[in-house]
Amino acid sequence: MTQLGELTAWGLMGCELMVSLTGSDYPGQKSAQAWLETFQSGDMTEVKIFLRNGRPNTLYTVWLRVKGNDQDGNCFGGNPLSNGGATPMAAGSDLDQLVVDWIGKGSQNPVNGFWTNDFGQGVLIKQLD
Repeated sequence: MTQLGELTAWGLMGCELMVSLTGSDYPGQKSAQAWLETFQSGDMTEVKIFLRNGRPNTLYTVWLRVKGNDQDGNCFGGNPLSNGGATPMAAGSDLDQLVVDWIGKGSQNPVNGFWTNDFGQGVLIKQLD
């Protein structure tokens, strides 16, 4: 059975990362840490997310919580595929692949995900537009 985990980024600049782990507990879970580095050049941003002491050999996906309401009560953000409160952390050029993965049978290597190694360490590096 594939183990799944989820990282939720609460913002990109000076953000706090919340590590939300699904499934059963595992040794070392309380010491799990995630951090984010961003590099910006022109209209492109490179984001690196690192995970230490995560669940070993587990697929993690990364989501942005960006849905809200402005001062006038108008809704903004959210997931363009499901209208939910989170959207996959992926470049606009990855949208076609996200649709294929969501409508199809899924993917063992989603564009917004990464696998941890035998020690629970993993990294996701994305170029965002």
